[in-house]
Amino acid sequence: MAKFNIKIFSDNVCPWCFVGKRNLETAMKQFAAREPSTQSPPVFDVRWKPFFLNIEAPETSELPITEYLEKKYGKGAGSRMAASLAMAGEATGIRFNNDRKVHNTIRSHRLVRFADGQGKGGEMIDQLFHAYFEQGRNIADVDVLLELAEKAGVECTKDYLEGKEGQEEVISEYKHGIHNHGISGVPYFIVSREGSKATVPLSGGQPPAAFVEAFEALSS
Repeated sequence: MAKFNIKIFSDNVCPWCFVGKRNLETAMKQFAAREPSTQSPPVFDVRWKPFFLNIEAPETSELPITEYLEKKYGKGAGSRMAASLAMAGEATGIRFNNDRKVHNTIRSHRLVRFADGQGKGGEMIDQLFHAYFEQGRNIADVDVLLELAEKAGVECTKDYLEGKEGQEEVISEYKHGIHNHGISGVPYFIVSREGSKATVPLSGGQPPAAFVEAFEALSS
């Protein structure tokens, strides 16, 4: 039985990270379907690591994402991004809400790390991505995060979310990604196979075929 370890550096407000997640899931199913029926199916251990597209973003903001993109990248950037995401969303089953606002993600990253300790990191990411990108909810809000944690099966308290526990570790992992892997944008995937020292890094909105190729390369 092959076991693949996949680290994903991601920000919870990065739309291409949501697209990348869907493409990775498709690739894992495609690769598993190729395995002979006489063999045990491959195992994929996926771990989410923090990255910040804007670490200085306010916790609460009424700034629409389109307006933020216009200010950061120039006129027309918001509409171009919306068009690109609409196409990507159609291919991956994501309905992007273009009315979502800009939020800080330190608290939601702390929650993902906390959830990962309970073996629920992937479930927590699912809830965050759906709430933010498709429903336009504020994933910096404590009450929203508590609701999403419950849906993900994560036992979390309001005191934890309102505090700073885990924040130092989140920042440390973020800096580790920058300094040790040279990450400057997300999503960024590091794929490896248990028992091998080889790794395959993949950056950006990769299609399912790119992940399948990585699994095959590590299996040869």
